[in-house]
Amino acid sequence: MKKYLHVLVIFSSIVIPSGSQDVPALHTPLDQFIHEAGNKWDVYFTIEGASDGTIYSEMLLLEVVTAHSVPTNLDSAISALTNSVTNLTVMADTDNQHIYHLVDKRLLGLEDYAMNRILQSMKFDGDAWSFVNHIKEGIPNVLNQNVFGSRVTGVNQGTSISINSAKVSVRDALSNGVDLRGYSRVIWTGFTPLETHQTTIHFLGTTNFIPHG
Repeated sequence: MKKYLHVLVIFSSIVIPSGSQDVPALHTPLDQFIHEAGNKWDVYFTIEGASDGTIYSEMLLLEVVTAHSVPTNLDSAISALTNSVTNLTVMADTDNQHIYHLVDKRLLGLEDYAMNRILQSMKFDGDAWSFVNHIKEGIPNVLNQNVFGSRVTGVNQGTSISINSAKVSVRDALSNGVDLRGYSRVIWTGFTPLETHQTTIHFLGTTNFIPHG
């Protein structure tokens, strides 16, 4: 499992002919797809994956997006995502029109799902590691990544967070406190085993799975 994401970066879009009368399908790893979409339309993403005990929640990153033509706008890119990836929904951020949240639908049905919880007041200025620990004081099923045990590469828990908001969801607080200039097109990932409901947060910093300009 530890080698999956190192292998991921060597893939490129694969065109598979499906017959002379058909339009060839484009198959692109999800991670590459969203980085390319982010660069093209200047948007950022967060990823919330779930596991049912048989697969790792981080396997969402290894999904393949299939499209019969190169997306010409952000809406068509989002459609390709939701049509290709089982249980995936895409939600626009409530405060920043440049941020989109990729969420496993199964998580939205959990009453205690951490990302849906509302913070009545949040004032913080510091690093991402301390920020997640600060949230955990009131929402105990939010966890910081164990750097040494992670299967996700490129993590930067030193990301600076600055936020002063009221009645904000955990999802939006994690996203909108980050200065996105030069940041990864994936801001953070959250992975949740459905049997525990504990969400582990990973910030990506300026390091990407696939570099962007």
